[in-house]
Amino acid sequence: MRPAHLGHVLLLVLLGAASLSAGCRPRVTTPLLKTDACMQSLDDAFGNQTTAVIAMRAADGGSVWQPEVLAAVDRVCQAFEEEASDDYIGVKCLTSVPIMEPGKTMAKVRVMRDELPMDEETVRRFRAQTLQLEFARGDVLDATGELSTFIHLPMVSFEGVDVRAVFERVAGEEVSNLQMAIDRGVPSELSAYKRIGREGPSSSIVVGMFDAGEDGALKEPSVLQALARFQAAAESLPRVAQSFTIVDDLIMARRGLHKGNPVEGYIPGRRPEVAQLLLALSLNPAANAFGPRLDSAERVALVRVNLKPGTEQQRRRMLAALEPMLQGALPPKASAILCAQ
Repeated sequence: MRPAHLGHVLLLVLLGAASLSAGCRPRVTTPLLKTDACMQSLDDAFGNQTTAVIAMRAADGGSVWQPEVLAAVDRVCQAFEEEASDDYIGVKCLTSVPIMEPGKTMAKVRVMRDELPMDEETVRRFRAQTLQLEFARGDVLDATGELSTFIHLPMVSFEGVDVRAVFERVAGEEVSNLQMAIDRGVPSELSAYKRIGREGPSSSIVVGMFDAGEDGALKEPSVLQALARFQAAAESLPRVAQSFTIVDDLIMARRGLHKGNPVEGYIPGRRPEVAQLLLALSLNPAANAFGPRLDSAERVALVRVNLKPGTEQQRRRMLAALEPMLQGALPPKASAILCAQ
């Protein structure tokens, strides 16, 4: 379980939440969990979750943690950011993920894009701090944390944009030190993508909603623990690359408030502390840079499971495997649905 679809910019809340208005959280109406209209209900509440993914490897077959490779990855990422709509959900890539450095009272949050071009020592520090983020592997990095890196393109941000054409243009320009492939959920792209992305994330996802049963119930540690149990079970499946819920954001926020210490990254055992973390997250506009993950009543949470590259049939099988896992994790009064996309 990892913050997202990379936690990520949500950590910026730790630097200035107190000066912002609670009205910064988008108004998300508590959705109805209708199995026969699962995707429509989810889209209405949390927005369309369709994503294209670009996989990249160093052309020399080595680690992505090379100064010139990181610079090339960032050029690709920024090329797509320039094509996205002004009010878009963020493009997510390795160089735009905020990392935490220990501070005297709380973590210092940095985006390593600001450090480009990097020297070898900066890359070494960047690598160490990124790999401390639990979401990194299976999201912006492959399982090894070394050989492949990924850019996630939320398609809701690219309406009217030919993403394939942008990819081909960028790949043909200034990224000769990268091998690249894109996965838009088109079967003809799967083989090339798997050669580069291997066992990393893909455009294939299972998404859903977890209804805790009453307003404010997502402040209850026992409810969050139930979500965490589902994520742990989901991530044990061989075809799952990563999973994301509000649990991940809370864990990373708590860690940030405790000097960035990874040991402090856990679900609080007391409702008041959970409430404080949720309030902090709600106070920062950047907290929803990758889209909202719970409704405004703090009752319904978005569930997202990123799958490894595969066919539509494999995705349907994963949905069938994940559904009983989620139902089995439900606490009293809670309900949930999952949809394949």
